[in-house]
Amino acid sequence: QRWTPYRIQGIGGHRISANQGYEQVLRRPVFYLTFVRDPLKRYFSHINWQVAMMQMDWTMETFTADPEKDNYQAYRIAGDRYDWEKARYILSERFHFVGLLERFDESLLLLRQRMGLPELDIRYERSNVTKEENVAFRYEDQPASMQQLIRRRNEVDLRIYDYVREELFPRYIREYPGDLQRDLALFRAQNEGYRFPRWSWVKRKATNVWLGRVVQPLIARNP
Repeated sequence: QRWTPYRIQGIGGHRISANQGYEQVLRRPVFYLTFVRDPLKRYFSHINWQVAMMQMDWTMETFTADPEKDNYQAYRIAGDRYDWEKARYILSERFHFVGLLERFDESLLLLRQRMGLPELDIRYERSNVTKEENVAFRYEDQPASMQQLIRRRNEVDLRIYDYVREELFPRYIREYPGDLQRDLALFRAQNEGYRFPRWSWVKRKATNVWLGRVVQPLIARNP
């Protein structure tokens, strides 16, 4: 699908789904985008975050036994954890852009181009990077039987990731009108040392801490 340049009027995230017809309600076009992550890295990031930041007492056995952790990306994309074809259809037909977290800088350049906003400032500052002392579980530390179980629990997510990496993302690169590698080198040079405006950063950080340390633990313990 092609997209024409437009003025951004609002941005929504997390609970916004591309298969719920927001454009019919809003009566205006909606540009749907998402990023996918290596499912195994995402799975372990999930458990480590909940243990370190939400003080949840997961073990690897109890975490993998929870069906709500299965194919989490498929669930967020398609509303269904186990329907690969539905997820593939939504990614290819409903989303205007699907980026790769592992190729974040390239994804930002491709996203800006596909939005038709060449002057959009896409510089960023890394934040919420997991500290080594907060990593309680690693895929490579698990026995083979647990690794196989985790892969089965995330089979649809693994297919989604391969589909984006092998089909959608290469198509975006082919359709990029400029020299992507040259633009990537230039962007990385411009982004080197970039810092988000401090007051905005403080407000955002305080909100995140309040949500992560207070609200989310309360919700998790009182469903």
